[in-house]
Amino acid sequence: MAAAMRFGGGALLRRAPVAAARVRLAHTKPCSPEEMRDAAARVAEIDKAKEELFDKVHGMVTTYDVPRRMSREYMLLMQRLSSQINPRPQDPIWRFCRRHERRNTYYKFLGACTNGLLTGVGIGLLVFVPPKKSVADWWNKVTS
Repeated sequence: MAAAMRFGGGALLRRAPVAAARVRLAHTKPCSPEEMRDAAARVAEIDKAKEELFDKVHGMVTTYDVPRRMSREYMLLMQRLSSQINPRPQDPIWRFCRRHERRNTYYKFLGACTNGLLTGVGIGLLVFVPPKKSVADWWNKVTS
């Protein structure tokens, strides 16, 4: 036992602490006012780029006759962007894309909940409910 501790335990003790060896992916120090202004400028630039991209994709899809597969990809992109740009209640394309984005999100959650519920019920039926004798008799008659 002592030999094992000397052999393996020493390697564990010489190891660097996990927290010190971990690379930090986020800033933990407070930002200076100059960094905050820079961050705000970048956020405004990103928001403007999203608006421009939504307008460009809308113009491309409605102006040019693109293949159906490409059109679908760009419509999905427009739907995603519609939830990230400033609301445009007077724009029918924005309303269409936003409505479909909300519907798709609802269906995703509905599908996940239904899948979980039916899986639980199915496993419960398989594990806890014994088969009925009449079904077993019917199956024996059919197979014999």
